[in-house]
Amino acid sequence: MTYIVKEGKELKIITVRVDQESFFQADYAGRILASGNNTMEALLNFGQLPELSKLADDQNQEKSPE
Repeated sequence: MTYIVKEGKELKIITVRVDQESFFQADYAGRILASGNNTMEALLNFGQLPELSKLADDQNQEKSPE
């Protein structure tokens, strides 16, 4: 399973083995933003969340020089 999680001000994509999922979910409780069977599915699921997608857009604008 692939997860998109928030760590501080960054978003991370993490792939987790099936036998480690319960540990991962416990460790990242409250920080998991989206998930999917693969990276593309996780990104598509993340993109369907309007508030979280806006967060990613805001972070990208902060990094872009004007």
